[in-house]
Amino acid sequence: MTVETDAADVVNEDVPSPGSMDEATPIPNPSFPPSPILTLPKCHIRPYHPTDAAPIAHHANNHLISKWMTNIFPHPYTLSDGISWINLNLSLSPAQNFVIVDPTTSLAIGGIGLKPGTDVHERSVEVGYWLGEEYWGRGIATEALVGFVGWVFGAREWERVIRVHAWVYEGNAASGRVLWKAGFRFEGSLRKHVWKEGRLLDLEIYAVLREEWEGRERERAAEKRPCAEEVSI
Repeated sequence: MTVETDAADVVNEDVPSPGSMDEATPIPNPSFPPSPILTLPKCHIRPYHPTDAAPIAHHANNHLISKWMTNIFPHPYTLSDGISWINLNLSLSPAQNFVIVDPTTSLAIGGIGLKPGTDVHERSVEVGYWLGEEYWGRGIATEALVGFVGWVFGAREWERVIRVHAWVYEGNAASGRVLWKAGFRFEGSLRKHVWKEGRLLDLEIYAVLREEWEGRERERAAEKRPCAEEVSI
């Protein structure tokens, strides 16, 4: 992800700081790998596992990733940070954050997750994701985002969600293109809303509604359905 062309692989995934989590002590290992929630051609998405800490720390320890995140995404990103993040996520129910993995090895290459709205925003969720630099430019971020949003709208635990949105910092134009390709609409900007690394930046918002997503799914299904003439041939 050079700043323009590959920044699409990072969108504001909040990671709580180590101080807000349990001490970075590994927990007992469940079976590896956990069953994926999505098996896509270019990546799988599955729950976190304690052994993900090292590859997560390896890929996340990159300023080209952290520059597009909130300040609670650590930089440098250490093994201790990875352990703390995984311990937190293994304690959540239902799961809100997942790991993006290489489909051939099941090793972690990034993360994707949700931040549920509260109070009057309880029917909305924020989606965020990041991907290791070694995997940029392969269409993995777009594939993961499309698959994940479809899973959210189809999952029983998220059945009350009617809106998924994402925040993008000014300058991260490629992320906007990925969101647009995934069916999100640009809704506007909060001017000079972000103070990041000594710069004031606009904060752009993209969103998709359940009704829009399900409408497109019906259209795609209709396009794939053979017509009567084709069936009779």
